[in-house]
Amino acid sequence: MSTWSLIESEDGTALADQVRALTGGWQPGELRGEAWRRIGGDLGVAGLLISAADGGAGAGMSEVVASAQALGRGGVVTPFLSSAVTATTILVALGADREEARALLRELADADATACLVVPATTPAGRTPWLAVEKVDDAGLRISGTVFGVLGAEHADLLLVPIQDRAGRTALVAVNRGSGAVVAVETSLDESNPVSVVTLDDASGVMVGLGPEVEVAVQRGLRAATVAIAGELVGAMEWALEASTSHLATRRQFGRQLGSYQSLRHLAARMWIDLQQARAVTLNAASVLDDPTQPEDERDLAASLAAVHVRSLAVECLETTLQVHGGIAFTWEHPLHRYLKRAVSLSVVHGTTDHHRRQVARLVDLPLPVGGAHV
Repeated sequence: MSTWSLIESEDGTALADQVRALTGGWQPGELRGEAWRRIGGDLGVAGLLISAADGGAGAGMSEVVASAQALGRGGVVTPFLSSAVTATTILVALGADREEARALLRELADADATACLVVPATTPAGRTPWLAVEKVDDAGLRISGTVFGVLGAEHADLLLVPIQDRAGRTALVAVNRGSGAVVAVETSLDESNPVSVVTLDDASGVMVGLGPEVEVAVQRGLRAATVAIAGELVGAMEWALEASTSHLATRRQFGRQLGSYQSLRHLAARMWIDLQQARAVTLNAASVLDDPTQPEDERDLAASLAAVHVRSLAVECLETTLQVHGGIAFTWEHPLHRYLKRAVSLSVVHGTTDHHRRQVARLVDLPLPVGGAHV
């Protein structure tokens, strides 16, 4: 087992404060055209995981989690998860050997472009669904096919497509949005973060990775995204606790302050305890991913532990907030529904909770029950 680290990064805390200050007046779930330019570019969030040599900040997952937490608390809509975490982590992993990958990183670092990985949003780390092609080579690469349920494709400029030919050769290809790629947004539970159908019709692409290194890079990208999701959900839990305690302190019913009812105080206390646990396991996951001495199994374990723990606690916390607020939280005008839908939708992104439970059981050598459906 890894050594737990529950200390928040000073740089991450300062960056999170800047994000909150910038977005403080924005409405949760609000679509703002300048959001990523100001957050990703002006604050440098887009290039957190990119080295200084390629125009980024050279930071780590601790800073990523701090930013995700601030964005989750404000319900801010950006391509942070799909572009600044998943796609960027993949390209960083490939950039040591491929100049094409480094060139794309320089585009992403200043938020002038965004990218996404073209796989179904439910894809967990280690299970890359390859798009079938006739032949993988560097010359005149053309791709055709359809991928459903892609997260972050709606506004992505670059589409990173994992491909595999009949001989089993694998590669990662970057396709520009306009070169034979059509993105159709699907109806999603979280309308501010929808999934899309990506159709490639003889699309031209640039190879940014080739061979087994692509699977490793994609796994790292999805693992980093899993931890970033935990950070975003911790931020949503912070908002939920703050909204609940504020409501209990100001709302009166039957001539009494709501906070005077012991059962409601107990709900708020439970939310606070759950928030501290969720924050701790997320900080631990970030510190493990930032530690270059940690083996891959430890990284996978830390990420899956965060997913198992935080996702269920976040949904429960927001459902409790709904109860605390009573009828007003059922109205469309109240922001709670946006946080709840985001938490529910993120709970299946890059692996369901059951998948991550099985992953934890496998990594710590716990026996699975008959059938292996649940742990």
